[in-house]
Amino acid sequence: MYDNSKGHFGVINTRRWQELQKKLKVTPISMYVLTELLVGRYRNSLGAIHLPFAIQSIAKATHLTEDEVHKAFLELQEKGLIVHDEENEVVFVLEYWRHNKVSSTKHAAGVCSKIADLPDTFAFKAMAETFAELLLEAWRDDQAHTPVVSKKTKKAYQPTATRYIQIMCLLLERCRDLELVPKINKTVKNIILNELDQDTPMHTPIDTPIDTPMHTPIDITDTETDTETDTETETEDLRQKGPTLQKTGKLKAHLSTKGQNYKNLTSLLGEDLNNEEAKKIAELVYIAKPFVETTSKILNKDTWKEHILELPYVYDEEGTVILELDSEDIKSLIDRFMQKNYSKANDKSIVLFNNRDIKRNLAYEQGLL
Repeated sequence: MYDNSKGHFGVINTRRWQELQKKLKVTPISMYVLTELLVGRYRNSLGAIHLPFAIQSIAKATHLTEDEVHKAFLELQEKGLIVHDEENEVVFVLEYWRHNKVSSTKHAAGVCSKIADLPDTFAFKAMAETFAELLLEAWRDDQAHTPVVSKKTKKAYQPTATRYIQIMCLLLERCRDLELVPKINKTVKNIILNELDQDTPMHTPIDTPIDTPMHTPIDITDTETDTETDTETETEDLRQKGPTLQKTGKLKAHLSTKGQNYKNLTSLLGEDLNNEEAKKIAELVYIAKPFVETTSKILNKDTWKEHILELPYVYDEEGTVILELDSEDIKSLIDRFMQKNYSKANDKSIVLFNNRDIKRNLAYEQGLL
């Protein structure tokens, strides 16, 4: 029934699949829709996608009617297999993580990147709760096995749980920003706080993967049976610790910046503008998105607006406009800009791109002047 002719792939646990059919009694059409979400064209390393017109998109991919997909989404949500935030166009497939694990540091970095890319959504709460369970499972597995030592470096490989800690920190930060309070097990809370309280800062998964083992194991005797705790009290330490950790660099600074810049840039799409200006803003926001990845400081909404409106213009040394670029020309200059190094930090922000000398030189290089 599932068309895999275009090379889409994924992992489905057979035993779990049978459980969905026999115990949860998921209907065949809903199973088909779930299959598309798990292994189809929209699948990614997080199991959460920003998908405008999700019902229509999945209907087109599966050749089902929109009504059939809508009913399937309702059933899958009711049975705790997906979360669909229709307003913010996010679908989180909880079931994805019952079939997959974070397999490597590179995978963890990819998951963090996907989290940072998502718009604000109440689905972050479900993601945090899901990854809290995965973290606890990985941590227990680490405690049950002797650390594996690299023959080459003679050092222990990082524990599996460390990958999930990276992800949990970012999810908790996104939840805190939205005032969402996920249910976090006491043991998970202590694991995260123990790791973040160490003298060595957590590295960003994009810059340097964490290669050091987790530190002293935590005594969980008193908390082992507390699988669910009072939501407010058990997450308060993590929520309050967030700003402090940001200042000391123990959270993923790059990913935090990236997520905030994405939010500030795309917030321009919601401004109350006349149609012509709104169209212009929307086009420039789309063109400016590559700068979200390469800007090391958070730019506020007004700064983003000021600089996207400057994108089309090239100035001479006196500050007179000598060239107005069309969309393709702007993209061409941005592509060339991204290939060059301007500083040791290699910060390629939209502010630097709009430097008059730099943009003018880029225009010369591209033969536009």
